[in-house]
Amino acid sequence: GRLSLWCDLDPNTFAPRMNTNYVIGCDFAQGVESSQTVIAVMDRTSGEIVAEYVDPSIAPHEAVYVAEALGYWFGGQMGTAFITWEANGPGLSFGAEMFRRSYPFMYYRRDPNRAGDPPIKGKLGWWSTQDTKQVMFSNLSQATREGTFITYCEDGVDEMAAWIFDDQGKMVCGTLRDQSTGAQARHGDRAIGYGLCVFARSEAPSFEKQRERFPVGSTGNIAGLDELFEEDDDKNTKEWYL
Repeated sequence: GRLSLWCDLDPNTFAPRMNTNYVIGCDFAQGVESSQTVIAVMDRTSGEIVAEYVDPSIAPHEAVYVAEALGYWFGGQMGTAFITWEANGPGLSFGAEMFRRSYPFMYYRRDPNRAGDPPIKGKLGWWSTQDTKQVMFSNLSQATREGTFITYCEDGVDEMAAWIFDDQGKMVCGTLRDQSTGAQARHGDRAIGYGLCVFARSEAPSFEKQRERFPVGSTGNIAGLDELFEEDDDKNTKEWYL
């Protein structure tokens, strides 16, 4: 159907592997088949695109349920995948609905020119401009060359290659009919989804809640052993004393 998978599923639970974490990058169309909505899922550890939902006829407010379902299905160690999306245009209604549904792990905009700044309250999703788009695709290109980004989707590779600089120096993508989904044209939507996955992988740690160490009042807490775990982000470090 509209969902493609490039990962193994547990034969009993039909769930993807949970000993890793995932990010999701989304690019939305209006749902009138002129272009397509793309929801791409990446394994944060390997950089592989493990799932991809592509649909030219789904409206942004309906795509919320698909993205949310994929976010929980690919929950990994964090319990939910970290989601970001292009907030411009159709992405505005998506973000409002995700916020209303209290999805727990999504991107709040930050000033890219001020490292370490906290997220901007109420500003959900990645905002597309010529500058931010150029940075995003530059990072995607670098990750592809270094092998830290991998996709097995041939259409996705074609769309990545279709993005060019025009005579005015702006990033544009040629429109091609998409035979696989029935969209009248594709505008490099998969490539934007991939770029947002690479972006989300770098941003996700800044949005993770601090993991529980020794419970307050426990022997380890009283002995001041919490500091021993500050450099160890493995969630399994606390299992031995539970």
